[in-house]
Amino acid sequence: MKAIVAFIEPKKQEFAKLPLFDFLANKHIHANQRLIFAPVLAPLAVGLSDLNKYVLRESSSNSKVQELINKYTYKKNYYWHDYLEYLEELGLNQLMSYGDFRLLWGEETKKTRSLCSVLERYAWKASPIEKLVLVEVLEGTAKVFFEAALGRRYSIRT
Repeated sequence: MKAIVAFIEPKKQEFAKLPLFDFLANKHIHANQRLIFAPVLAPLAVGLSDLNKYVLRESSSNSKVQELINKYTYKKNYYWHDYLEYLEELGLNQLMSYGDFRLLWGEETKKTRSLCSVLERYAWKASPIEKLVLVEVLEGTAKVFFEAALGRRYSIRT
């Protein structure tokens, strides 16, 4: 596990340096503008919860690594709750219109919608170690994104 985290940490730090996160952390730009794309993330938030419940969790396994993953999937099974809490904290908890729903399921957002399906295909027959890598990467990505969205920068260790 330590080797996995040691491998992922520099990648997470590299990810945190992308210009998107400077933009997201810029408090001079109103949250409504910085996060105008937030509704498009709804299928991803719900899909990650399903990924935890139906793909990553494997209750019949005797693997110690799988036990860690199972604990994680119960603890972090509510990505969509976190997503809604972040929207609330940022003041972006508006009612959605019919046009918003068309945007969610339109051609422009098909890659975001399909991300969880792709992750499910990769994880379906993955070994516990491969699933653990996926869990660590998802968690790291979410941490960098939400810290920036809340106007904080991911602390990059040197």
